[in-house]
Amino acid sequence: MIVDYFKEHKRIFMAGLTSLCVAMMIISATVEFGTGFLRSSVGFVFSPVMGVFSSTGGWIAGRASSLMNIGSLEADNIRLAAENEYLRMQNDLMASQLGRLEVLELELGIRDSLFQNFETRAANIIGTQQGIWYSTSIIDAGRRDGVMVNMPVVSGGAVFGRVIRVRGNNSDIRSIIEDTSSVAVVGERTGDEGMARGCYTLMLQGLLRLDFTSQNAEFEVGDMIMTSALSSFFPEGLRVGEIVEIRTALNGNRYAILRPEANMRNTRTVLILMQLFEFKLED
Repeated sequence: MIVDYFKEHKRIFMAGLTSLCVAMMIISATVEFGTGFLRSSVGFVFSPVMGVFSSTGGWIAGRASSLMNIGSLEADNIRLAAENEYLRMQNDLMASQLGRLEVLELELGIRDSLFQNFETRAANIIGTQQGIWYSTSIIDAGRRDGVMVNMPVVSGGAVFGRVIRVRGNNSDIRSIIEDTSSVAVVGERTGDEGMARGCYTLMLQGLLRLDFTSQNAEFEVGDMIMTSALSSFFPEGLRVGEIVEIRTALNGNRYAILRPEANMRNTRTVLILMQLFEFKLED
């Protein structure tokens, strides 16, 4: 590039111009002491030459200065383009992080108004116990984080399970489909009460059994089932699941099959409600 060439050879270029000027000064001084004819002759020859060199030197210097300015502007443009690209990448990264945070909040149900009155803590599922792999899980929050036995665990704004064992930096949680679990519930549509229970055969399918408190209950397929005010370990009003089938037992009593609202199979992050909700009957 021309600008780079001038930068690399500017010392040689300037030395040449300086030598030429010195030579012309010496000649001019010599001629100053010569005869009028010689002085006139030399002046006649060298004056145009000096004019040409002067004009040429001025043009070259101006051109070099202009090219250097252009090079400087190009460098500034490259720098600004790089800065703009960096800022764009930063904006894209922030947008991506906000998008992931929004998805996480929706998955955990943090935006649900029900949780605004509770202290909560997010935890990751880091393992499962032997047996049915999604019935008992291990989370990466424990006693050091303030976790206590029987604290409720939710996912997607719905009941997932509760803490059953606490260690220093991790805990065990039992899902509501585990065959020893039971939750007092109520139908959102009718207010009819029942008990959602884990069942070994249904647990293999990721489902729950809903026993009706009264056989006159008007439960229907598609009804949403919520935790009731009588629920032990869980606050009132949490979503439990949706009725997918009504069955009749051998003794003639009706019961329902619930599909849990929380994803029992693929959940990786859960939300702990950092409070105990044990229901106690008064004497």
